[in-house]
Amino acid sequence: MSDVVIQQKLLLGFKAQAQISNHAVGFDVPEEKGGRDTGPSPHDMLLASLGACTAITVRMYAKRKNWPLDDVTIEVSHEAFPKGQPIQKIITLTGDLTDEQRNRLYAIAEKCPVNQLLATPTEIVVKHHEGVL
Repeated sequence: MSDVVIQQKLLLGFKAQAQISNHAVGFDVPEEKGGRDTGPSPHDMLLASLGACTAITVRMYAKRKNWPLDDVTIEVSHEAFPKGQPIQKIITLTGDLTDEQRNRLYAIAEKCPVNQLLATPTEIVVKHHEGVL
């Protein structure tokens, strides 16, 4: 289980700070939406997480098989509105791979944990905690 803590303070406008293990990651929204554009939007980070997970999963599999994969490029896009739009993912594999290896890597790409999470209906359980002022 992953635990991520997000803190968003009024003085920072819309900027939010995430603490993920030993890493601090900042989020914001573009200026045209009232933010300061000091970091990626949550929507873009979600797409980046999908792309990174896909690339890592493909790379790990190719490495385990000792396949000649030189580079993996994942392009991810999504139109947030209207709701229900599909996420587009373009996968480019570079290397001296056979057609069979390439097809297997494309199939493996769909097995990355973030891809599986997003492709499956997931319940979000919200618990309310009253903070101390």
